[in-house]
Amino acid sequence: MITGLSKPIRDFLRQDRQYLIPRYQREYVWEEKQWSDLFNDLVLNYKKWRDNPNVECHFIGSIVVLENKTDRYSKADIIDGQQRMTTFFILLLAIMRKANILGNRELFDGIRDYLKAKSAVGEKYDKFINTDNPYFKMLLDNCTTFTDQVDLISSNEDIVKKQYAFQEKFIYQCFLHLYSLLSSAMNDGIDIVEFTNRIMGTIIIETLSTNVSESYTIFEILNARGKQLENHELIKNYVMRYYEPTEFGDVALKDWQLLMDLLKKNSVTPRNFFDHYVSHRFDRTTEKKGKNGFTAYDYISRNCGQESKKLLDDLLKKAKLYVFFSKPTNFPISTDDYSKRISDGLKFFKGRSKTQFRPLFLSLFNRLYSNPVCDEKIKTLSDVVFFLERFFFIYGVVLKCQSKPLEKIVHRYAYLIESSEEDEIVNNIRLLKEELAKVLPDYATFENAFCNLGYSTKNIRYSEDEGNKEDVKYILSLYEKYLRGTTDDLEPFSIEHIHKDTGTDTYCKIGNLVCLNIDENTRLGSKPASAKMSSYRASEFLSAQRIAENYSGKWEQSQIDSRGKEIASVLYEDVWQSKEKEDIPNS
Repeated sequence: MITGLSKPIRDFLRQDRQYLIPRYQREYVWEEKQWSDLFNDLVLNYKKWRDNPNVECHFIGSIVVLENKTDRYSKADIIDGQQRMTTFFILLLAIMRKANILGNRELFDGIRDYLKAKSAVGEKYDKFINTDNPYFKMLLDNCTTFTDQVDLISSNEDIVKKQYAFQEKFIYQCFLHLYSLLSSAMNDGIDIVEFTNRIMGTIIIETLSTNVSESYTIFEILNARGKQLENHELIKNYVMRYYEPTEFGDVALKDWQLLMDLLKKNSVTPRNFFDHYVSHRFDRTTEKKGKNGFTAYDYISRNCGQESKKLLDDLLKKAKLYVFFSKPTNFPISTDDYSKRISDGLKFFKGRSKTQFRPLFLSLFNRLYSNPVCDEKIKTLSDVVFFLERFFFIYGVVLKCQSKPLEKIVHRYAYLIESSEEDEIVNNIRLLKEELAKVLPDYATFENAFCNLGYSTKNIRYSEDEGNKEDVKYILSLYEKYLRGTTDDLEPFSIEHIHKDTGTDTYCKIGNLVCLNIDENTRLGSKPASAKMSSYRASEFLSAQRIAENYSGKWEQSQIDSRGKEIASVLYEDVWQSKEKEDIPNS
């Protein structure tokens, strides 16, 4: 049952009730704009009241709470209004700190009664609890303790030294910001006692719920001011709804925090992870909902029923795999060529910020990567990662085709591979390769596009800003490795223009570029090609030696085009195709 009643915030806080942020709530997400907006609204209302005492107090909206009465005092979960109420409590703490510094004990004690209370049997308790944020409790205790230390909580040194988590620092920054705004307002003539009395009359609509299930539903549809609920916040609510605490503790909340910490630690955006998780687990060819289709939360709530524990366990498992894609250096590399190839493939996609293959990677790694490693599966995983690497380089880098047409293929096979029986995985991978191969044009088209790749510091079309430098280094390193007959990483090198870089298209192209030692490249500078050949012959790079061996006294467009075609053929036939030439069609 839900009831609603308009009341001033002082009456809301006077009740024998402790307010808590429930386990399924979002984190505190208000920022400087929202802090300032709330404070400025309160100041504006105060100034209007000072000119006209009949002006009504400011209204900050509805606060929805789930009340749970006990023998001692009531406890109430704040279902909607956490951002506003947390900020308002912090503002009261800022006022208390200012009252402490001013030596105004009457104002200090008056506010304290709203923040610290006693039950009917004399038991002390805090009026507001945020169990997910230990620093809030420390801030509350410090500010509600009258002290002669006037510099207490006047800088951020204490919080930095103790290395609090991001959200805790966020609470602290809110306190500092509101304290600063309060100080400025007082300098502009606002009376702190009158202002405090006025803001305690701020109007809310207290909406009470007495049904737990109803409260979860309300949370899903209500949003705090200025911040829409993110998908992962709704998913958290969904998980907590069906995964209740036990006598052994709140495992769900602990595991959820482990999940979010893992993502943050590895610089993974929660939205990306949950979107890709949904794409790999569920069939995304289902009906559409609105112009944006179903959200990650929609798919999970429609397909997972009440199996929250199973869902959360799977999310944690997949997150541990997902961080390999975000930070490939975390992938455990063994001495075998298979894991090296997998690691190189992940670095390739990460280096180009290509995330559309991640749902597919999630399925492939989940079904093929295991500990201890199965040799047959890790070989299959290595082959398919290598295939995807060379496919996308040809499709996306060389031919510069749009990535969007690949999404349907990626989503379909991510789901098929994840949901298939063990004996169907290899066949689904084969079908995936065949379907991707169909979107590639013939070799002549590839060769023409490849020979027009290049890099220049003097030609905008071939500039580093367009991503050309990394693509060229990738090509030159593959070609050099081919000539050496190795897959080992090369020593650091720079891109050498055989004919000096004039900015002309011809001299920007791949056929005019070669690996060279960084110091040697600097020494040769803009010398003519003929003057560079002795250095090329002595170079540790076989590609440079090869140029010197074939040099016939001339290095112009025809030689550049010919070398570009040679590199294209070598990479296409002998490197990217390797043992599976049928995977990518030839003309």
